[in-house]
Amino acid sequence: MTAILPPELEREIFELCALSRTGIIPRLMLVARRVKDWVEPLLYRVIALNAPFPGFPLFTDDIMSSLINRKSPTFFHDTVRHLITFRRSKVEDTILTLCTGVEDLYLCLNFRADISFLKIIQSLPVTRLYALSYSMTPSAIRIFSRLTHLHLVAYHPDDVDPTCAALAALPHLTHLALDSEKLALASHTIFELSPSLRVLVLFKHPETRMADAIAPLAREDVRFVVIPQRVRIREWFAAIQHGESYWSDAESFVAKRRSGEINRLEYVYTV
Repeated sequence: MTAILPPELEREIFELCALSRTGIIPRLMLVARRVKDWVEPLLYRVIALNAPFPGFPLFTDDIMSSLINRKSPTFFHDTVRHLITFRRSKVEDTILTLCTGVEDLYLCLNFRADISFLKIIQSLPVTRLYALSYSMTPSAIRIFSRLTHLHLVAYHPDDVDPTCAALAALPHLTHLALDSEKLALASHTIFELSPSLRVLVLFKHPETRMADAIAPLAREDVRFVVIPQRVRIREWFAAIQHGESYWSDAESFVAKRRSGEINRLEYVYTV
């Protein structure tokens, strides 16, 4: 393929195309060697380990094993920025060890008290984390000192104070989402201990009335937002692909409460 556009413009066009539709990257790689060099790293920007989702490539253990054998460790460091995993395996542990540039991590698995796993992930420069909170002990939460966005799902311990203290120990945390009634009822404490928080999202399940118990807090703090339950994994991929998710919705809602466009006593997000 002979270039008829300036290389910089040609590259920008192909990269925009690749980012808008990740699934077509393998075909784009066949256009020309230079195009392959440009877009192949974008194919691995999002690694969904055994987690199929429309529009994104599926990476099975076999595919990843082959990739590990073909690529250098620096390749994974330089390319992978978003990673989702639902289970532990030798291959997945290896991938986490290699992907030292991951900034956005979705952990839908139980690794409570698994020291070996914590050692793998504690060195990652993660700023956004989705995790099952019954797996995230306070000591585990603290290892993510760079976090700005944290979504904790499901919470069982009766004593929430250690977790609140762990959240307060995250110096850069600005966005917190909770699916836990017990933690949500401690929202006022979380706000007091974490002044850097700009948004606290509570996901409301249709069958629960936990938001009603927190209504006084909602009247007092415009950072508090109740959002009807959503499909979490869909939101995670949407944030990557379009930059829009419950985080952006909550930010917009909080801004409108602050400005008076929305009544400051209104805390339930509606489309």
